[in-house]
Amino acid sequence: MTISSLDEIENYNGQPVISVQYTYNYANGGTGGSIEINKNTGEIIQYYDVKSHLLEQIGEKQKTEKPISKEAALAQAVKYLKEWAPSYLHNYAMPVDEPFFEKGMGNYYFNFPRIVNGIVVQGDQIGVQIAADGSLGSLNINFQEVENWPTIDKVISAEEAKAKLKEALSLKLNYMKQGIDEDNHHYDLVYSPTFNEDPMSYLDAQTGEWKSIYGANNTTVISHPWAEEELNYLISAKILDIKNKKDFNADASITKGEALKVVMNSISYFYSGGYYGNRENMPQTFDNIDPKHPLYQSIERAVEMGVIKPAKSFDMDAKVTREELAAWYIRVLGLEQAGKHSDIYKLNFADANKVNKEYAGYVALASSLGLLETDKDKFNPEQEVTYAELAASTIRLAHEMSEKRNGIYY
Repeated sequence: MTISSLDEIENYNGQPVISVQYTYNYANGGTGGSIEINKNTGEIIQYYDVKSHLLEQIGEKQKTEKPISKEAALAQAVKYLKEWAPSYLHNYAMPVDEPFFEKGMGNYYFNFPRIVNGIVVQGDQIGVQIAADGSLGSLNINFQEVENWPTIDKVISAEEAKAKLKEALSLKLNYMKQGIDEDNHHYDLVYSPTFNEDPMSYLDAQTGEWKSIYGANNTTVISHPWAEEELNYLISAKILDIKNKKDFNADASITKGEALKVVMNSISYFYSGGYYGNRENMPQTFDNIDPKHPLYQSIERAVEMGVIKPAKSFDMDAKVTREELAAWYIRVLGLEQAGKHSDIYKLNFADANKVNKEYAGYVALASSLGLLETDKDKFNPEQEVTYAELAASTIRLAHEMSEKRNGIYY
């Protein structure tokens, strides 16, 4: 085990923390993680047990346990919170939703919601993973100091809110599968509610106005025949930064630097495990990307996660190809070990001979998962990725991460 770095920084919630980066090295590589400690109290607020991943990498099987019960797992989660982070607990309540249960590993994932004025605070919770044997798998405290909370005595009445909701209500028909059990292949037809035909809109309880979660106005900024929704979502969520919207061409090729920034922003935005803090002692991986470079944080985070490989320099202005993007996506999903074994895959594309051998496994996986689509039975591996294609595919990546729960590990 090697301590890679120890930094005193402010995390994305503005708390002073000590971040400890560590690596376990073994014969053919290494795997690592980090622990984040509240500098003022010494409490551990970010933690992930890398043991199962480490054993998998070195070819050892982890001892399987019969999972403890949900009630016992919850009791263990409370025990660890009282031991590791007691000063936060008066802000949070016991879980109000059923925990996610990972059947294959026997892990339980609990969310303890923050409560203010008797109201649940969306997006602020303590996440705890309990392994099958009752040990702590991960801990994530997403606490933020807020001095002035909106008072509940100025909200519109429940009757007025119901009337506005009823007026804006519409229904959308979907196929939906209960849970993510691999043995369950049944889909139900269900109606889901939408308001103003926008699944991301909400009613402001103080003003009575409809707003979008990712912006006050839900307007279309960019028009496109097949990626309009994805492009505008990424723009409104500030994942995709467009300087001149009038002259923006969604079908133009995107550079590696800009593409990597979008991918890393997407991962951090959808899943609040990682962030780009100001790490004073973070090593510089590429000679041409120093700490003052605008892409430094995105690129170093990509190296840390294994999305790109260390080298002498990084050509951020080169265009990214479809086969390169396939490799990025598969590494994000934690499937590097499967993707790099190119010899075990048979590509059935009409242009399979154009896929570089080193990318064959990644291309096969990205195609089979539906992350990158084919055109007339061709994958077009060396074709440059456009803004539109990146927007559509990174949304698919987010859905895949959500379904496989891979976001938990970052």
